[in-house]
Amino acid sequence: MTNGKSSQSNSNMKRARSIRRRKVYGSSSLESVDEEFISSLVMENKSTEPSTNSPMEIGTNKDNNSDRSIKKQETLIGEHVPQFLKDLFKPIVPFAMSKEEAAVASYVFCHSMKENIDLKEILVRTKLEYCEGRRIHFCSMKPKGEIEQDIINLSASMLTIGERRDAKFSTNYWFLPTTFSQYFLAWNLPFMQAVEFYYDIVMGKVDLLKKVFIPMNDDNYHWYLVVIDFMKKEVVYLDSFPNQHKREYRLKCVHTVALYLEDLLQHPNFYQNEPSDKPQISKWPIYEPEGIDRQNASSNDCGAWVIMWMVCEGTRLRIALDLVMNRGNVLRDEIEDRALVWFENLPTGGGEHLML
Repeated sequence: MTNGKSSQSNSNMKRARSIRRRKVYGSSSLESVDEEFISSLVMENKSTEPSTNSPMEIGTNKDNNSDRSIKKQETLIGEHVPQFLKDLFKPIVPFAMSKEEAAVASYVFCHSMKENIDLKEILVRTKLEYCEGRRIHFCSMKPKGEIEQDIINLSASMLTIGERRDAKFSTNYWFLPTTFSQYFLAWNLPFMQAVEFYYDIVMGKVDLLKKVFIPMNDDNYHWYLVVIDFMKKEVVYLDSFPNQHKREYRLKCVHTVALYLEDLLQHPNFYQNEPSDKPQISKWPIYEPEGIDRQNASSNDCGAWVIMWMVCEGTRLRIALDLVMNRGNVLRDEIEDRALVWFENLPTGGGEHLML
């Protein structure tokens, strides 16, 4: 139960939602993907310090050569941000949080000593059938955590929803779930079943298609991203932690998935006006951009890099907030209301709370 002041505060927060919404997962954020996608990946300063586009947090790695005085700074800014949140997340670029964002982040990443938290609580659900986000999945978004594929799939689904919401004829970008490459590389999904499943859920017509984003996994250990560029007729291989011993195997997997996608796109369902020459993706060159940012060797940031390359920005905390607070989340208002009520009852400073 909240007092009158809290209720009024919550009401004001609700009215401000439309103003504060970020559009990271809408198609408006994808202009840079088309026009400056590769150039945006290249470091302007090739120092050992992570770039401002890095999904890493300050001080999460002993090998981070950032100035020690920077590591001691609190980079989450805002009068409503509880101390435990400042101690947990230290983004490289200062992040000014609204009260609503602080409430949602606190609700997602911690719990009170006086109440049991439900790790199975669903925080994100989309209209796409294949994924949902529970609190236990978001726990992997904490610094040093190995980001679960459910989070990568949620990011892909939000991008897909944003594309479809604004598309008048056909989407320009496809964001495929992690299962796409897994089905073809290991699970041998029947061809027609793949056509029916992926066309309806995450694909569409090829006529205006510009890029296809495919998250891929190496031996349940490492995530990397493949971008099929239909404009330049090339396959872009993005790896935040390249391994010379694994390079040949990963490139072979990239070629195999490209070949399966090519076969898939032979089906007439994918065309408004079926062309005489369909895409021959398996013959396109594989391009490995040089000079792009990489994750620190001892970090678990590969999944965060895959998401960041798809949305063109983000830290672990920013990605988590954008997923929960995105209008593609059908539970958004319910979770935000629950978080605000819960947040109003936190002890001052958040000192009596445990991090998950």
